[in-house]
Amino acid sequence: MRRPSFSSHLPSSAWILVFSSLCFLVWTPAQVLAQALAAPTNVQGSVSVMSSNLTGYKLTWTDNATAETHYSVWVSVTPSVEQFEVAQVPANSTQAFVTLPPDYANGTLFFFVRAVQNNTLGPQTTVSVPLPSSLTMPPPSGLAHSFPATNTLRLTWTDTSNSEAYYEIHARDTSNGANPFVNLVIPGSSTSIGQVPWNSNTVDLFYYLHPGKSYEVKVQSVRWNGGFGTSPVASGFSNTITVNVPGTVNNNPPAAPTFATVAANIASSTNLFGLYWDDNSADETGFEIQEKVGGAADSTYVSLGVLEGVTGVNQGIGLNLGNNYATNAARDFRLRSVRGNGPFALFSTFTTNTGATMASFNAPTDLRLAAPTDNGKIMLFWSDNATTETGYELEYRVGGSGDFTSLGQLATANYSRYQAGGGVGTFPASTQVEFRLRGYKTGETTSYSNVASIIMPDLTAPTNLAQGAPGPEGTVALTWTDVSGNDMGYSVEARKTAPGTPEADFTSVAFTTASAASFTLTTSHLIPGYTYEIRVRAASQATTTAPLVYSPPSNIITVTPPFNAPSNLRVQSGTITETSVVLNWNDNSTLEQGYFIYSRPGGSSADPVIIGAVGAGVTTGTVALSPGATTEFFVAAFVTLNPSGEATSALSSGLLVTARDGMTSPVYLEVHQNEAMPAYTLTTTTASAVSTRSITGLPAGLSFDSVTGVISGTPTGTGVTQCPVLVTFANGWTHNNTLAIRILLAPVANAFPAQQVAMGTPVLVPLADKFTDPDASSAARVNTNLATNGGNMDIILFDSATPLHVANFMGYVNRGDYVNTVFHRSIAGFISQGGAFRTGTGLSAFTAVPTQSPVTNEPGISNIRGTVALAKLGGQPSSGTNQFFVNLANNGPNLDSQNGGFTAFGRVTAPGMAVADALAALPTGDYSVTVDGTSNSFEDFPVNAASAPPSMDNTLVVKINSVTPLAVLTYSVAGNSNPSVVTAEIVNGELSLTPVAPGTSSVLVRATDLEGRFVETSVAVTVNNSLSSWAQAENLPPGQDGPEDDPDMDGRTNLLEYALMTAGAVADGAAQPVVGSTLDGADIKATITFKVRKLAGVTYTVRTSGNLTGWTPVWTSADGFAAPNVVSAIDQPDHTLVTVKDNTPHTASAPRFVQVRVTLP
Repeated sequence: MRRPSFSSHLPSSAWILVFSSLCFLVWTPAQVLAQALAAPTNVQGSVSVMSSNLTGYKLTWTDNATAETHYSVWVSVTPSVEQFEVAQVPANSTQAFVTLPPDYANGTLFFFVRAVQNNTLGPQTTVSVPLPSSLTMPPPSGLAHSFPATNTLRLTWTDTSNSEAYYEIHARDTSNGANPFVNLVIPGSSTSIGQVPWNSNTVDLFYYLHPGKSYEVKVQSVRWNGGFGTSPVASGFSNTITVNVPGTVNNNPPAAPTFATVAANIASSTNLFGLYWDDNSADETGFEIQEKVGGAADSTYVSLGVLEGVTGVNQGIGLNLGNNYATNAARDFRLRSVRGNGPFALFSTFTTNTGATMASFNAPTDLRLAAPTDNGKIMLFWSDNATTETGYELEYRVGGSGDFTSLGQLATANYSRYQAGGGVGTFPASTQVEFRLRGYKTGETTSYSNVASIIMPDLTAPTNLAQGAPGPEGTVALTWTDVSGNDMGYSVEARKTAPGTPEADFTSVAFTTASAASFTLTTSHLIPGYTYEIRVRAASQATTTAPLVYSPPSNIITVTPPFNAPSNLRVQSGTITETSVVLNWNDNSTLEQGYFIYSRPGGSSADPVIIGAVGAGVTTGTVALSPGATTEFFVAAFVTLNPSGEATSALSSGLLVTARDGMTSPVYLEVHQNEAMPAYTLTTTTASAVSTRSITGLPAGLSFDSVTGVISGTPTGTGVTQCPVLVTFANGWTHNNTLAIRILLAPVANAFPAQQVAMGTPVLVPLADKFTDPDASSAARVNTNLATNGGNMDIILFDSATPLHVANFMGYVNRGDYVNTVFHRSIAGFISQGGAFRTGTGLSAFTAVPTQSPVTNEPGISNIRGTVALAKLGGQPSSGTNQFFVNLANNGPNLDSQNGGFTAFGRVTAPGMAVADALAALPTGDYSVTVDGTSNSFEDFPVNAASAPPSMDNTLVVKINSVTPLAVLTYSVAGNSNPSVVTAEIVNGELSLTPVAPGTSSVLVRATDLEGRFVETSVAVTVNNSLSSWAQAENLPPGQDGPEDDPDMDGRTNLLEYALMTAGAVADGAAQPVVGSTLDGADIKATITFKVRKLAGVTYTVRTSGNLTGWTPVWTSADGFAAPNVVSAIDQPDHTLVTVKDNTPHTASAPRFVQVRVTLP
C-alpha cells in the first residue's frame, strides 16, 4: 500500500491516516552536532505587487547545509539588523514565498536566510529586493512542456510581469474534436490553478491530463483589481501549445470501492469514526469521501475532499474521520474512486451508504457478507455503533433455516470488518450461509445485528490439466493445478472419441481425494487402446446426502491408454501349404485376453478382417490360405468388453504369405440322387503346370476324368462323401484336398389308399405318414426384414448328429427369444452372426437377450458353406448359448478345430443362402452403443442402407422378425382329374377333399422338401351319394328322414327306398324288387331283380332261404356285377339293374325264398 497524502484545502488537523507500519530515522547527539549548518549561497529575490494592499516576494538559494531541520527567513528595512521572522520552510528547501503589506514594503527590503537545526542557527545570507518603479503585467511567454515522470506534466514559461498574484493554466481536450478551454483545478483551489504563486516560471501537474490524449494548453497572469481578494484582473494568454500525453487511452472510470464500513472510536481514538473499504481498482489516483447526518437525504452529502496517492488493489484501507463527534452522533458515509485531477478527472460510482452512531453499547448494524474466492471462507462487514465493546460474537447457520451455531468471538473492539486469513469458517461451495453478530463486553451483550445471507461461490475450475510421464501399460498419469480451496475431491471425466462413434457426453470414471493435483487412470477406468478426451472438475457437497456440485471443467486433453501391439509377425518355418500356414509373433502386452488374427488379399488397401483368435499369452496360430493366392496377415491383442465385443491394440506390421498351388474349384458340392449331376471341373492355380490329378472315393454312379478334370454321372448313393483329391504340379508340389459331395434325396411317397367320400361330408387326410424326407427330420425358419426370398432363411437341423445343440437352439425358438433380435456382425466371405441383442430406446441403445446354460460342444460336422453353428467365448469350447452364425464360405479348415471345434448343428437351404449372401453384401460399420445401459462397441455391424452411417442408427439394422419351427415337407395338389366330382386342397399340411357330385377322380398330391425337390403320388377318390342328401332331395319332413323311418307308410324304410331308388314320400310298396326264375342248366332257380344305386355308399346283400328262418347270402355288392350269381347287370346313368339267382333250384314241393338286404357302413 502506498502511503497516502490528503488534499490541503481542508484543515490538516481534521484527518488522521492509519498505516500498517511507520519508519523513523534516528541520529545520536554527537552525530547531530557534527553536521554543518552551512550558509545558503546564490540567494536571490524578486517582487510582485499582487494588489493594492499585498506585495509578494520570492526568495531562492542554494542549500549547502546537511543537518538543518528547516530554513528561517527574516526581513528588515536595514541590511544590518533582522527585525522579524516572516517564513519557515522545510529542510532542503531552496525557495520561499513571502507576502507583506504595502505599509511595510515601501521601498527596498533586506531578507536574511539561514539554516536552522532545532534551536541552533546557522550563518545567514542577505539579499536586498527593491520595489519596481512601475507596474506591468504582460502575458507569460515561451510556454513549453515536458514529462519528467509518468502522468506528470511540467510546464515552463518566462515570467514577464511584476504585478501578478498567481497564474491560471487553461486546457482543452482536442483528441475528440474542438472542446472549450477550462481552468485546471488542483488541490487548494476551487476555481483555477491558483497555487502557482507570483514570480513562478514552472509547475508540475500530476494526472491533470490523461494518457493517450491530445490537449491544447495556455497560461495567463492574474492579479486583484483592488485589495487582496477583490475581483481578479488577468493578462492575455501565453502562446498555446499542443500536448500529446504518453500512454494508452482509458476512458473507463476506475473500479468502485466496495464493502465500506464505519466504526466508532477507531483505534481507541475517542469520538472519531473509522471508515474502511476494499480498494478494487489498480489505476485510481485517490478516493473522494462524502459525509451526511445519519438518515438524512442523499442530497445532503458533503464532500470531505479527495484522499490522494492511494493506488493499487488494496483490501481494507482505513481512515479516521472527523474530530470530536458528539456522543450519539449518527453519520452516514460514502466514497468513490477517482483517477486524475481537475476537470478531466474520472470518477467511479459511490459505495452504498454506510453509517454508525457514536454510542456506548449499541448493536452492530448493516451486516454484510462476502466470499470473493472459493476457499470456503466468508468475510464480514458491519457498522460498529458501540464505543465500549470488547469484541463481537459470531453465529451462523447453513441452508437458511434452523438454529444458529456459534463460531466464536472476535476480540476486535472499535472495528467493523473481519477479513483476516481470507475470512471465517469453511463452508461448502454453492451453499447458502447466514450470519448474525452482536457486541459483547464483560457480563453484557448487545442485541443481534441483522441476518446477512450469502451463496458460497462456485468451485474454481482446475487448470493446466496435462498427461504425465508414461507409466505401466494401460495407465494414464494425469496432473493439474488445484486452484480450488474448497473441494472435497476431483471428478475425473472421460468420453471416448475412437474407435467408433465419438461419445457426446463426459462420464465420471474416477474421484480423487480433496485438493488432489494428480491421478493415474488404469484399465478399471479406461479401455486400453481407445482414445478419450479427459477433463477434471472440482466437486463439493453440503452434506453426505446432498447432491454434488461441480466447478467448471478444466481444459480438455486427449489420451490413449497404451495397449502394446504384438510385433515380429512371421511364418513358422516349413508350415506354408496350399490351404494353411502357421504364424508366430511376439507378445508385448501384459493386458491381453487373446489375439485376433486378421487378413486381407495381398496388395489390397481394404480394412483387414478378423479370421481367427487365440487365447492370452499364445503367440502362434494356424490360418487358412487360398491355393496360389497371396494374403496379408496381421495380429492384434484384444480384451473382451462387457457385455459384448472387444477392444484391440494397434495391428502388428503386415505379413505377406503366398500359398502353395492347389485346388480352386469348390470343395463342397450338392447333387441329387438318381439325377445326372451338373458338370463339375476340378480347377487349380496356375503358378505351376499340373502334372497329374485324381479324385477318388466318389459316390456310386460318379466318375472322374483325369484328362479333362470333369466329374460326371448319376449318383445313386446317399449322405455326404469325403472324396480325396490329389494334384501334383510340375514344380514338385503335391496338393491334397477333400471334396465333400452331399447327395440330396428327393422326398419319398409312401402307400396312399384310395379315399371314399360321401356327398356333403368333406374329409381331411393326414399327409405326414404318406411322405418321408430322408434328408431332414426337423427345421426352423429365420424370417428377417430383408427382401430377398421374402426374408426367409430356412435351416435344416441335424437332430441325430447334434441333439444337444438342436435342443438348445429350439429352446430359444420356442420361448420366442429370437423375436426382434438383430444380426450384429457380418464379415463377407466368412460369417454372419446374430441372435443375442434387440434394439432399445434410442438410436444407439440395445438390450441383451437372456441366455440359458451353455451347451456341451458337439463338433464333427464340418463348417462348410451354409452350415449354422453357435458362437463361443475364446478358449471355452462348451460356451455356446444363443448367438448363432451362418458360414458364408468353407470355414472348416479354420473353425473345425479352433477352440475345440465349432459345432455345426444345421444347414441353410439353397434359397435361404440367398438371404445370407444378401446380408453379407450390406455395408458394415464399427459403432459405440449401449447394451442394457452400459457403454459397448460393435464391429462389422451390418446396416440395411446404401452406406453405413457414421453413428449407430438402430432403425437400419437387419432384424430377425421371428424364428419358428418349420415342417421339412410342404404339400400341394398338383392335379385333379375330375374337379366336378371333388375339389382338393392342402389345409394345414393335410389333404382336404370336398365332394361336389357322386363320381370318381384321381387327385395328384406333391410333397416338396426345403431344397425344392419333390415327389408326387396319385390318390383315387370316390364320391358317394348319401342317405341324408337323398332325404333332403325327397323333401322328407324333419324327424321322418332317418334310415329306419317310413314317412309314406308303405312298409319300406327310407334306407330301402334310397337304396332301391323308390320314392320316399309316395307309397309304392309293390314296386321292385321283382322275383322271377331262370333256367340254370336243368334246374330252375329263383331270381330277384332290383336297382343298385350308383355311389350309394351302402352294401346290398341277396339272401335265400327254404323255410324263412335260415338265410344264406348268395351275393353282395362287394362281389361286383361279374359274380357267378349275377344273371344280368344292365348299366343305367344313375343305377345298375341287376338280377341275381339263387344257388339252389326250386320245385313245387320245395319252394325258395329270396330277399334283398341293405346296410349302412
